[in-house]
Amino acid sequence: MFSGIPATRIRALSALTDSVVWAAGSEGYVGMTTNGGRSWRFKRIAGARELDFRALAAFDSLHAVVANAGFPASIYRTRDGGRHWRRVFFRADTTLFIDGMRFADGRNGVAIADPVETPEGERRFSLLRTTDGGRSWQPVPVPHRPRALAGEVSFAASNSGICRAGDRLYIVTGGSAARVLCSADSFKSWEVATPPMLHGKASTGIFSVSFLDQDRGV
Repeated sequence: MFSGIPATRIRALSALTDSVVWAAGSEGYVGMTTNGGRSWRFKRIAGARELDFRALAAFDSLHAVVANAGFPASIYRTRDGGRHWRRVFFRADTTLFIDGMRFADGRNGVAIADPVETPEGERRFSLLRTTDGGRSWQPVPVPHRPRALAGEVSFAASNSGICRAGDRLYIVTGGSAARVLCSADSFKSWEVATPPMLHGKASTGIFSVSFLDQDRGV
């Protein structure tokens, strides 16, 4: 690790306390401060120079998980404050583009990725799930993934297109549609809302979602 901020574009942030903040960005860099930002320690993850980290989940000053947007899809985990990282998920092909990641607690988390066509000819968003704090990841079964409309996508918008509020997981979409997808039963079913947001082009729709509690959100 070294002090200072390298030439990276920071695309994900996790502020745990007034003192402990993690940041992740382009060219494989992840950084962390434990003194409220007075100094930072950044490190490029070995073998990740070409990766753009836009999804970040931090648990404390030692444990964090990051995922890149783009191909190949990779997820890394550290347990020693970012000094060492272990790749815990890898997809070599171009069928998985991770857009965001959220944890309900220290063990249970989910990553959302762009829609892909299923063997049945449907378009469904891809979901990965972990139940061991990010040590391992498994695909959510196809019937439990939300259906996507033609031209509908999710955005790798600094990890802000997915959030949790209590038992509810929210995912927002854009492109041909602007929808809010919500599951309150661990992906067994999905409710859909359609806010009156601008959509219809590739760079339009909903990029970010946040909830104060299970009822109030933006």
